[in-house]
Order: sequence, then C-alpha cells, then structure tokens
Amino acid sequence: RVEAFEYTGGAHGMTTVTVGTLDRKTGCKLTVAELLSRTNLSAHQDAIKASIIQRLGGAENLLAPLTLTDNCYLAEDGLHFVYNPLEIACYAAGLIEVTIPYKK
Repeated sequence: RVEAFEYTGGAHGMTTVTVGTLDRKTGCKLTVAELLSRTNLSAHQDAIKASIIQRLGGAENLLAPLTLTDNCYLAEDGLHFVYNPLEIACYAAGLIEVTIPYKK
C-alpha cells in the first residue's frame, strides 16, 4: 500500500492510494484478471457494484460506470478493491474500499 498526497491549489488536495499483490515468483503486481477466474469477473463486478451502491446511498451517486480495478489486493478476509476519490464517486465520498470474501 502506497499513499501519496498532492495539493496543486483549489478547494482541497488529493490523496491517491495504490495497492497490490505481488507474484512471489516474478515480483510483478498481479492484475484482477490474474487474481480472479475470467468466467467469474462479471459476478464479482456485480457484487462490488452492489456494495458500493449501498455505501453511497444509491446508484445515482456513481460518477462513472463501475469497472473492476487492478487497484486491488489479497488479504486474510478476501479480495479488496480500492477506488480513489473522484474515480467513481464525488470527492466527499472519499476512498472507497470494498471486500469480496473468499467464500463468495
């Protein structure tokens, strides 16, 4: 996890969080397609979208169509997806992180 903060003027600065899981053999960051079965990508996208819509209080609060991000990582409780401010919702929504438990 790497966090960066930048202020270039205006109403507020911008924090960007970059996360990932590294392949032990190659040392390269794994993509979401490598972490999930390609056949289950749409099912996971639906689960993530439902979690985000619930957190934001409705689909009308999404600023952009939701796609699975490679800004994700494996943890003990599941696969975490991290969306930075303004990536899919307004700045006030902040950093949006959703977890898909392994049992799902």
